[in-house]
Amino acid sequence: MLFGIQIEVFEDTKSRKLLHVKKKDLYYQITKSDEAKVFLFSKGLINAVSLALIFGLILRWPIWAYVVTALVIYAFILYMFNDKVLPKMPVVNAKTVARKEAPKKDRSFSIAGIAYLVIAFGLLYCFFTNQVEEGMMTYVVIGAIAISLVMGAMNLFTYGKKNE
Repeated sequence: MLFGIQIEVFEDTKSRKLLHVKKKDLYYQITKSDEAKVFLFSKGLINAVSLALIFGLILRWPIWAYVVTALVIYAFILYMFNDKVLPKMPVVNAKTVARKEAPKKDRSFSIAGIAYLVIAFGLLYCFFTNQVEEGMMTYVVIGAIAISLVMGAMNLFTYGKKNE
């Protein structure tokens, strides 16, 4: 069973998109028809949790239903990828794989880091002015604030380290 954290996707010097299974050191070539499936699989846990949150908030489920729904969706994504997609992907010889160097971007400042912080402060404003419903929505907003603050700080911190 292969999980999303055990893989990495990159492009080699022959301009092929490759899926690298870290544990087994296997390389699979990603065809055009499989690109979306590989992307969905690599972000499977995030997608499962997001869909469970959306369904749960709309349908006002209890908390245990969120967890069960996320697990069912993630299990479905794992099954579809491991049993339907991965066996059909062509295997590439590891000796012929050479990674292409990613082009370095020269940015004047981090727009993404500032955007995360703006979102965090907007959510904080909504939270402190009581614009958030009670119950599960409160926890979702607090989680979104925490994620936005962490992502914004990390983005700005890594930008600062790159420019030193």
